[in-house]
Amino acid sequence: MWKNLTGVWCGDITFIRTAKGWLYLAVVLDLYARKVVGWAFSRMADRQVVQDALTMVWDSRGRPSGVQAAQGRGMQRGRPGPLCSVAAPAS
Repeated sequence: MWKNLTGVWCGDITFIRTAKGWLYLAVVLDLYARKVVGWAFSRMADRQVVQDALTMVWDSRGRPSGVQAAQGRGMQRGRPGPLCSVAAPAS
């Protein structure tokens, strides 16, 4: 019944204040394993930091098919909408 139990990832982005300014952290979680499986840091809260975190997971997991990933729809610098949304049909 459950062919791919690690097929759903979710993530979020947060900011960390440092002595040199703000640092943004994008994190990807595997909902089945309940653990962080990817992350990326950037000085900008943009789509690239989210894409880098997703790429880390995608590459480390052997580029699996049937994975669904969605990033939060929060406000980033006054621009509503998703920073990143990726979905592949389940096999």
